[in-house]
Amino acid sequence: MRTGQGITGPRRASPWWVAALLCGALLVMTVALLFVGPFDEAAVRRLVRATARTSVLLFCTAFSASSLAKFHGSTATAWLVRHRRQIGVSFAFSHGLHLVALVLLGRFFPDPFIPELNLVTIVGGGTGYLFVIAMAVTSNDAAVQALGVLRWRILHLTGSWFLWVIFVQSYLPRALLDPWYVPPAALLLAAAGLRGAAARRRRRAA
Repeated sequence: MRTGQGITGPRRASPWWVAALLCGALLVMTVALLFVGPFDEAAVRRLVRATARTSVLLFCTAFSASSLAKFHGSTATAWLVRHRRQIGVSFAFSHGLHLVALVLLGRFFPDPFIPELNLVTIVGGGTGYLFVIAMAVTSNDAAVQALGVLRWRILHLTGSWFLWVIFVQSYLPRALLDPWYVPPAALLLAAAGLRGAAARRRRRAA
């Protein structure tokens, strides 16, 4: 018998609404920071800082979702695990906006930003963005099937830890000098600690 939802029953809502909502909020933030008020170096630097922090927050959420659920099973942590792909893609979008902000800074307000760039920053940051792109475009079931589960896991595990190192290298030294950087640095260290603790628990259970 047919029902109001059809013979196959009710359809589940796509989980990608989470990414759409987060990316929309990030766009609103970007427009507000750049265009509510004068477009000047201060506005661009505010966007650089804001997108850096949203990137760290989204990255750490996706990075530690499964580990958090192992230690604290709840509706909230189950939701995070279910939507970690969408959170990860939102991180990629945030980090893309961060790159746009850096390009704007270099294009319109190059001094002292451009002279302070060095080869390590360019190579490390560039490699990080390659991982961000690769992980974002493979955050779907079709990519898992195409790559194979093992190769897919190696890509995402390597990319996640590489990005973690890049973030820690950026935030930890600054946190020692400026308390404004302490929360993101602490979040990064806590996320890694949680992953490590979850890995030890898995080894003991094996």
